[in-house]
Amino acid sequence: MPALEFGADSPERQRLLRVQLPQRIARLRQRGERLQRESWDINSVSLLAEESLQLADACRGPEARTLADCLKALHRSTVALLQPPHLPDRAAASRIAKRVSALSRLDLPPDAAAATRDAVVVEGPTHAAGFPLQTVPPRDYWKRFDDMPPAPDAPVFGAAAFERAVADGEEVHAEPYRVLIVEDDPSQLLFAESVLRSAGMHTLAVPDALAALDQLDRFEPELILMDLHMPDCDGIDLTVLIRQRRRFASTPIVFLSVEQDPERQADALRAGGSAFLAKPVRPRDLVSELEAHVQRVRELAPRHRAAPLATPAEPAPQERLMQRVGECLAMDDAVTRPGGLMVFAVDRETARQVALLAEIGSFLVACAGPRHIVANEAGGRFLLFNPDCETNLLEAYALSLRDRIAAEPFPALGPGRRVVCDVGICPFVAGAHQADTMRDAAQGAIDSARVAGRSGVFIVRDIEAAADAELVERIRFALVGAGFELLFQPIVSLRGEEREQFQALLRLHGEHRLHTAAEVVPAATRAGLIDAVDRWTLKSCVDLIVEREYNGHALRLFVNQSLDSIRDADGPAWLAALLRESRIAADLLSLELRAADVNEAGAEAARYIARIRELGVSVTLSGLEPGAAGEALLRALPVDFVKVAPGCLRLQDAAARDGLQALVELAHADGKQVIAPRVEDARAAAALWAAGIDYIQGNFVQQADRELAFDFQAAAI
Repeated sequence: MPALEFGADSPERQRLLRVQLPQRIARLRQRGERLQRESWDINSVSLLAEESLQLADACRGPEARTLADCLKALHRSTVALLQPPHLPDRAAASRIAKRVSALSRLDLPPDAAAATRDAVVVEGPTHAAGFPLQTVPPRDYWKRFDDMPPAPDAPVFGAAAFERAVADGEEVHAEPYRVLIVEDDPSQLLFAESVLRSAGMHTLAVPDALAALDQLDRFEPELILMDLHMPDCDGIDLTVLIRQRRRFASTPIVFLSVEQDPERQADALRAGGSAFLAKPVRPRDLVSELEAHVQRVRELAPRHRAAPLATPAEPAPQERLMQRVGECLAMDDAVTRPGGLMVFAVDRETARQVALLAEIGSFLVACAGPRHIVANEAGGRFLLFNPDCETNLLEAYALSLRDRIAAEPFPALGPGRRVVCDVGICPFVAGAHQADTMRDAAQGAIDSARVAGRSGVFIVRDIEAAADAELVERIRFALVGAGFELLFQPIVSLRGEEREQFQALLRLHGEHRLHTAAEVVPAATRAGLIDAVDRWTLKSCVDLIVEREYNGHALRLFVNQSLDSIRDADGPAWLAALLRESRIAADLLSLELRAADVNEAGAEAARYIARIRELGVSVTLSGLEPGAAGEALLRALPVDFVKVAPGCLRLQDAAARDGLQALVELAHADGKQVIAPRVEDARAAAALWAAGIDYIQGNFVQQADRELAFDFQAAAI
């Protein structure tokens, strides 16, 4: 019997190809059958096309002609799906299925089968570290590939089939998330589809923006992922067209684009986008963002669950929303946070319709971002807390929600009518210090506009700092009597260090609440009292360190100091006397100086830092931004710790991620350690660890508390 002719002259290659042919055909068949059983994805189709062509080229000669023809036919059927990339329709899928099935009925060429039935020797070095490297698999080893049973597969239901199965009492699995991907770049399309398919989502990839409109009703996506820049119809225009279809007025639309211009991003959100992700994006970040949006949609869609919901999702209690806003305001860097509080106010007639208000509330919950909180308020108003949208995008985000509410055909409203609401926004950067103040400011913006006969979205630009005479009097009283107290937040090592260390946070007792340092420091500065406040804080921290040392605990405290203290020529001498009197180790204190204050003080700051470090006290430079200015400051100052600005911790932003990485590498090269503040979830902590951050601080670790109670040993990573 003549040997098969493989596509190379090497006898060794011919032998290897003969050996591999049965296994590779078996794997090819299994891949094709799996695509039929499960759902199609373009990545697997590409592999199927490539493998079938390679095997067809290997099967030359009369004994292999039938097998080669079948493989070539399979290649033609699959490669046709790749230019441009698209998934097969019913007819194409049927053709591929027939050609895959035919492979199981064709006999292997005799030489290939005979070569495989002999023992296969994988040649290489004789020994390594005393162990033989020749591997001789058992006889008929190749048959395990051919006889391998198909992997168990759970049925995948479409929406209608899912409803019927639940009604019939059948055991079903949750329907995969349905994501429509609109992207004109084939490589980016393949990347997104591959990532989402790997995460268990059901996707439809469309390379043509206008063709996506034809797929909406057929595919019924729960989320649309699209590029911003596409020929013929860009993402903004496509979003406008999608939002005009009432059926998809609330479907989340997430943009994935290289666009860095904030105004262009804002335009995308104004057009009806739900979120904007910057390319490049890590697969897990993309998956988690989309899952959060679709999960919110499914809370309002019982048909996607085996156990249907009794009622649609409802707004959260107002107390919960205001508490969360208050927690953010309680942070010392509250005025630099993204996000803010929004008030959606309907007209008087709508406010009297209880059923309609319930529908609007549920719709707003569905449209809001996955980490946002929506709450009802009296008088036909809804509160929405947005914790993560950049301040310059809040207005566009609110306008998008307002337009989607206006386009929604609420059943309680009646045909041909729409809900028009006004939106007031109070961002954190406006300078409010209480949740009630933020809500009242947002509502006040609406009231002022309505008096002037205007309707729309209105943002609060500034709130006068609360530096009234009463607050200053409380500060004076606290300095000579009582009223100040310290809260403490742990700073935890990501590198295994178990040392106890906390950030000391100044608070002042008010009539009904605690005033934060963000309120106290500006008022004390204007009243000429900030030096005294800084010294009270330092003295209290030293006393606490002494007490902890007496009880057998070595405690390091990070203590904020103001611009006035940097400029106080007597400050270092006063601190030296305090250390001598207390007899504590100087490195148990770290004075924290804001980068903005250090820049303003210039040479005075350099002299102050040098004198403080001569005492053995460490210095922390906080609020450091990546970039040339931040790096120059870092190189110029002999500080011990660097606390990066919260803005550069948005690791889903490629530019922020690269800037942070450069800052960390520069700090480490000079022996400085890096602290990340305001860390609020495990995903951020893991990303910061990967970026080389040494310590983290924030509510994810523990909220600020009066007690120094934290298990650093258990928290060490």
